[in-house]
Amino acid sequence: MSSKENKSKEILKTIKSTDTSWLNKRLAPKYFWPIFGVLFFLFLLSIFNLLSLLQIRQEMNRNLEDLRTNISLSQDMATKKNSDESLFSTSTALDNNIPTEISSSSFENIQNDEASLSSALINIETGATDLATASSAATQVILVKPIDSILAAIFGSSPQVSNSDPNVKEVKVDKTVSVPAPDPLKISYSNDFIPPISEQLLSGRLSSVSDTFSSLSNINQSETDMFWDENMTVFVFPPVYELKKQSDCSAPDCGLSRAMTDIQSSCLSPGCLSKSSESKLSFAGKELQLPPVFKDRKISKINIFPLANSWLIGIVTGPSTAEQGWVYRFDGLSFSPLITNETEYQIKPLFQKGGGEIAFGGDSKDFLVLYSGYDAIAYRFREGGIEDVSKYFGLRVSGGGFKAQILRIGEGQSSIYYVCGLDENEAKIIKIWSKDALNSAGALDFSTVFADSSFYPQSILCGISDVQTKKLLIAAKIKDRYELWNFQDKGFDNSSSRQVTSINLKDNNTELVKAAVISDVGVETKSGCPGSSASVYLANERGAFNYVNTYLWHGFAKLGSELYWRFVFQPENDPFYSPWFSHINRLSYLSPE
Repeated sequence: MSSKENKSKEILKTIKSTDTSWLNKRLAPKYFWPIFGVLFFLFLLSIFNLLSLLQIRQEMNRNLEDLRTNISLSQDMATKKNSDESLFSTSTALDNNIPTEISSSSFENIQNDEASLSSALINIETGATDLATASSAATQVILVKPIDSILAAIFGSSPQVSNSDPNVKEVKVDKTVSVPAPDPLKISYSNDFIPPISEQLLSGRLSSVSDTFSSLSNINQSETDMFWDENMTVFVFPPVYELKKQSDCSAPDCGLSRAMTDIQSSCLSPGCLSKSSESKLSFAGKELQLPPVFKDRKISKINIFPLANSWLIGIVTGPSTAEQGWVYRFDGLSFSPLITNETEYQIKPLFQKGGGEIAFGGDSKDFLVLYSGYDAIAYRFREGGIEDVSKYFGLRVSGGGFKAQILRIGEGQSSIYYVCGLDENEAKIIKIWSKDALNSAGALDFSTVFADSSFYPQSILCGISDVQTKKLLIAAKIKDRYELWNFQDKGFDNSSSRQVTSINLKDNNTELVKAAVISDVGVETKSGCPGSSASVYLANERGAFNYVNTYLWHGFAKLGSELYWRFVFQPENDPFYSPWFSHINRLSYLSPE
């Protein structure tokens, strides 16, 4: 063997010994334990993952089994429903106006024995209002499956049973009511879902009536003792007031000032704010630049009103066919927008006839903003928010627009606004009283009240005489002379409960009424709408009134061919309280098909 081959073999032996020599060495403890810890942690983690996968698989198997069961049950129920058409099938001719709750004494026996009815599924196929109205004076035949206790709970007495079939019993009910029902009432029993009685739908023809009290054509005046405000088109308690002539006057307006009805200049701690005849403002002797929004707008009217340390500025812009109102608060440095084209509350008249202007009254904690044009828009600003009180200034009240003078007596819940109309031949005094510190309660137009007295002024100017006793001074122009009158507001007659009752609202007396609901009513009371201070009644025959809840359907005990409503209002200890009853926009009733 050559020397070259020997060297090659030695090199190979050296390499082999070098490659495997580390395996024969013992790993030092400082390396062994960290590596062992890591490997053991990975082992535990793999065991945990394996157990988790097994648990997930078991849950998936259970869910699949439940799904198969539910599918099978749904198929069985569908088959059963197709084979038994009497299973909770209610015929109805209504769509969105289907009643969802029925208030009737006819359900008392059922409600008193809910345990007995827990397996009953009631089907009304006759179009009757309830179980009582489904029976007739003649004997009814009812097909049921045998549960005598439930029959007793439903009909209030044990029925007489004749056994003609072991599975079906023929029950003759002796209990009679005065309402005929042409078809039998079918009752079946099932362990399926049982809807509450409030979900059992009525069938029949739906009709509706309404009244905004624009006239007394639908009011039974002989059975109504509330005061009807013809201009406000509302009912309130009879107003109590005292109106006396104090003296004749030689001077116009009897010495009362008109300065606050059209303020030309007002000086407060920040400086003096003035307006010019060109609908421009100046502050501290210099022209005041209005916000940029008015750069390209035509200004037709500007009014200012002082508060404690700032001013209210009312601006009317646009041509007569597109008038708009703007209100800002100015503190001497900047304008704060209160009503603009970007605020939540805006002044955009519905009837665009021009000539409107903005009047103010009150103080920094509570002030009234009134846009008076052909139609009026009014907002009341208080520390707690803004209230839209435009509903108190309808077209009859605004009278096509008037020059307004706004006075306020009292604060918070006791505050009352008096809005006087100063235009020639349009004299008026409008009262707005408060429900609480954040809400107004109602309004009254004294113009209709004064029409019943000897007070017929051509124009007036108002002033506050006594805040505590709520006295106003009224300078009245009567023909060519002036007279000074004292007006004291004493609130309303709270001596007894009062009511408003309708006439028969149905023209077709051949159409019967079996259920009714008042679902849109305008009533303001201290305790809510209508609240505990008001009670509501309905009748389907003259004099037979039933107490009802608004927005809930009421089933009458028997059919009737008429329809009446009645609202009864309770007095309060507060003499300045009155309910404010403004409309019944929706009184719906059902007639048998």
